[in-house]
Amino acid sequence: ITWNTTPVTGPKYNLVPGMPFIKYQAQDFDLMPYITVAENVGKFLSNIYPEIKKNRISELLQVVEMQEYANTKAQFLSGGQMQRVALAKALAKEPEILLLDEPFSHIDYFRKNKLRRNLFQYLKQKQITCIVATHDSIDALSFADELLIMRHGKIMAQANPLDIYYNPADIYTASLFGDVNEIQVCDILDVAPSLNKTIY
Repeated sequence: ITWNTTPVTGPKYNLVPGMPFIKYQAQDFDLMPYITVAENVGKFLSNIYPEIKKNRISELLQVVEMQEYANTKAQFLSGGQMQRVALAKALAKEPEILLLDEPFSHIDYFRKNKLRRNLFQYLKQKQITCIVATHDSIDALSFADELLIMRHGKIMAQANPLDIYYNPADIYTASLFGDVNEIQVCDILDVAPSLNKTIY
């Protein structure tokens, strides 16, 4: 696996796991419970320029709508709030690639819509490539530039969301986006074998 000709190497090659240009948000959030939201977001930002760090934290908390909780310790947040802080933390050092695993699963529906718009708009502005693993069809259809459907580790379809939605390759792909009616089509000669003429 390479990114812009740079090999993406595993733990065998890295003392510190991961690659510096890739950030990953896991479903367990990985926040320090006894420090504040702002301290969690700025955990890996340099302290050499404190004003720049402060502005960066403020910018990211605005993206995830958590400004009012900047001085709240993480242990007092709800699951959805922790997930939003974890998103800001993953973006703090502005990666080239952002990997998200079910990034909105703990967030209530009404807040989720605005957060999705804010986040993906921010990523496009900053030209950050984002790979999202999700079971939510709205995430996939509304914001993805390219959609990859996988089943049992195999790629079932790969195209832009509109192509996959309107022309699903199989019933599994179609069922990901809503209820599906499957119609069995049989040869008319099987139904009426007595007909021995050509049918167009």
